[in-house]
Amino acid sequence: MPRDVRILLLGDPSVGKTSLIMALVTEEFPDFVPSRAEEITIPAEVTPEHVPTHIVDYSAAEQDDAALRAEITKSNVICVVYSVDKRESVDNITSYWLPLIRSVGPQKPIILVGNKVDLEESLATPSVTEAVLPIMDEFLEVETCVECSAKTLMNISEVFYFAQKAVLHPSAPLYSAVDKQLNPDCVAALTRVFTICDSDKDGALSDHELNDFQCRCFNAPLVPSALEEVKETVRRSHEDGVTDQGLTLSGFLYLHLVFIQRGRHETTWTVLRRFGYDDSLQMQSEYLEPGLSIPGGCTLELSGMGLQFLRDLFHQHDMDLDGCLSFPEQQRMFELCPHLMWDASKLMYSVNCSSQGYPTLDGFLSYWVIQAMKDHRSLFHFLAYNGYIHGDSDNQLSAVRTQARKPDEQSVYHCALVGSNAAAKANFMHQFVNPAYVASHTDQSDYACRSETIGKAVKYLVLHDTALEGRAEPPYHAAVVLVDPTSTPSIEDAIDAQEQLGSTTPVLLVGIPAPPGHATGEAVPRHNLQIKHRFVPGNAQNSQIFQSLARLAHNPHMSASRRDSSSSWASLSLKAALVVGVPLVLGFAVYRYRSSS
Repeated sequence: MPRDVRILLLGDPSVGKTSLIMALVTEEFPDFVPSRAEEITIPAEVTPEHVPTHIVDYSAAEQDDAALRAEITKSNVICVVYSVDKRESVDNITSYWLPLIRSVGPQKPIILVGNKVDLEESLATPSVTEAVLPIMDEFLEVETCVECSAKTLMNISEVFYFAQKAVLHPSAPLYSAVDKQLNPDCVAALTRVFTICDSDKDGALSDHELNDFQCRCFNAPLVPSALEEVKETVRRSHEDGVTDQGLTLSGFLYLHLVFIQRGRHETTWTVLRRFGYDDSLQMQSEYLEPGLSIPGGCTLELSGMGLQFLRDLFHQHDMDLDGCLSFPEQQRMFELCPHLMWDASKLMYSVNCSSQGYPTLDGFLSYWVIQAMKDHRSLFHFLAYNGYIHGDSDNQLSAVRTQARKPDEQSVYHCALVGSNAAAKANFMHQFVNPAYVASHTDQSDYACRSETIGKAVKYLVLHDTALEGRAEPPYHAAVVLVDPTSTPSIEDAIDAQEQLGSTTPVLLVGIPAPPGHATGEAVPRHNLQIKHRFVPGNAQNSQIFQSLARLAHNPHMSASRRDSSSSWASLSLKAALVVGVPLVLGFAVYRYRSSS
């Protein structure tokens, strides 16, 4: 919506343009009328729409054609004034003024203003009024016609109210004056609003849903009698507009058609702007992406309100109640978005899915947990398209929270997955989210997420498959290092990984694959390296690894693999031992475990 309104008054000499402006400002008819009034600015607080309004006069005696065209260009709306006692001033509307305005540039809303209705002679000239009405049919930019009197102050405020309204609540984007129907873009926008408000997805707005809609758009519920009156208005004139379930989509559209045809454009615009539309019926960029600043050292995660909105959205679209979203259900959920906002064929590689690859509730929430962390713009767009509004913020900012690195207060933990065996990492990632699925190394995602319960709190683990090139950025809450204890290069890689992760990142060492006959935690004879867990594709006990990772991220001080600064030289000594054959491995392991305790 425009931040201010600029109204230009045009018309033949002596029709009363300047008198209208002065009567509005002084609230009395002026004794002396100059040839042209200075530009007037009316503060926002005294205008009906609470928008600053500039009123500009025109005088042919003081301004040339270039100045006139410049003022037309700068204006938002133009009042073409005629005198009801001068038929010539009416004829000049179509022969001169409206063609001139059209020739200057983009179409602007026009208000026809008939002044001097106080003159007795005007009562004898009804043909003047009759001559004005066809103009509105020929020139569709003419929004309305108002008759007034600067001398008696009749309808003076209304003239400028309608001019302001024509800018702030234009009819052209909403309604075709030729077809007498809503424009296609308006229908599409109102259909989205209806779909969002139809929370039970039964194709009708119940009384409860209508009241929620009313409160959301107008901050007040409808009293029962008014609600019935609205539905009765639709019943009388529109077949199938109301059913036993409530107001249908066709009834909802008809209701707005009636509002517009009765000149109540502001009602429809209030609804559309509440749901993010600009004056061209496109989604506002501020609505899609409200300003967000993430302080250094903080991460972004879904808030309780954001998670609850997404849960509700999932249940609304899980039409068959099978606990997952089939592809048709996904398509229906994304019908309010310009495109499908994920690759449905690859979801099972990053979040929990059914055997058919359909996201479960945990998988659905996990996907958006990942997006909040790595691409919050995508999350904000999805929430906006689906009509998220919650709390005083009135935008998506209440759906997220920035969280400092305090593991016991966070609900999302960012964990690294490190290892040189690509196939093992792929299997680990997929069984992290879908335990029954065994992947090939070609089926993989850089990120995977699942939930774990710690105490009574649900936490989300985001696992990032990374090569750790250079120091780890951003810092991880914990890391899983996959190591083949029978391979010297694998052990060397594990030591390098711990060095890059730094002494503040707790590490969970996981063996892959464990040699037959060696139980978890046993020293591997070759290097005496203690392995806390052993990952075996398809093994149900792998869940213990994921639970241990969650506990490690939540309480890193309990980690046996958390190293102090003196561990640096120890790991270097181990690498040297591996090269020259000196048996220092056992001593390193004992030192590392002892120093952490």
